[in-house]
Amino acid sequence: MIPKIYRNKPLVHFWEYKCAAGEVLGVVGRYQVEGEKKDVVPFFKKRGADWLPGIDTDPRPLFGLDRLTNQPKNKAVFFVEGEKCAAALQSIGLCAVTTLGGSMAPNKTDFSPLNGFVSVFILPDNDEPGEKYAATIADILANLEQSPKVKAVSLPGLDEGGDVVDWLKA
Repeated sequence: MIPKIYRNKPLVHFWEYKCAAGEVLGVVGRYQVEGEKKDVVPFFKKRGADWLPGIDTDPRPLFGLDRLTNQPKNKAVFFVEGEKCAAALQSIGLCAVTTLGGSMAPNKTDFSPLNGFVSVFILPDNDEPGEKYAATIADILANLEQSPKVKAVSLPGLDEGGDVVDWLKA
């Protein structure tokens, strides 16, 4: 579906973006050589073509949309920075979502599926971009027609740049 090598880096993991019905809309791949900077690359079908790098969908779907669709509105939703973090929470049975592009592009995302939920907990990465991301998400959610109660939660014991995956491992 997506290349095993991108910019001379191997694919180490990928996450599928699905629509509410569960159909795969696109895939985000993480390419990395150990000890080097990662490349997180979205692959979506553009105008009926094969899977190509990039996305031209506006607005972008939430990662975890298929799980969100099955979540009762009176149950909490967790909002995190990045697919890796959302997938980690999903693996322990929580409903977790994130935006494509993490902290770099939340304003390009369709937040309407969160309309009417009672509560959303934002679990930001422990750094300045994480704090800004959490504030942006909270502002966007506050402007939904039926906005949820939002609480940003700073996870204890995280090193600078740490995230919910690090917290779960600890």
